[in-house]
Amino acid sequence: VNVRCAVANINTTGMTAGNGFHIQGLPYPALNLSNLYLPFSIMRSQITATDGSMLGYISPNTTTVSFVNDIAAVGGLSTAIVSQIASGSGDIYFEFSYETAS
Repeated sequence: VNVRCAVANINTTGMTAGNGFHIQGLPYPALNLSNLYLPFSIMRSQITATDGSMLGYISPNTTTVSFVNDIAAVGGLSTAIVSQIASGSGDIYFEFSYETAS
């Protein structure tokens, strides 16, 4: 499946600031592999990341894209959270391909 998505002017009203930032509703569940970090092309505006870069992944058998910050300083990843989005002006654009579960 090839995905190209543009989400503009994200309104975070009603969301919990400390919750992870993800997008649900891909057309088909992903292949049953452990968290599948994909070669995403991600551009963002008014969404902060700890080290300037953001990665995306799909959990096995789900239709949900989750986002993480690349924390090069400590050699790990941290969940991108709602409070990193400037409500009403945060934008994210991404594209990737993934294999389906069936």
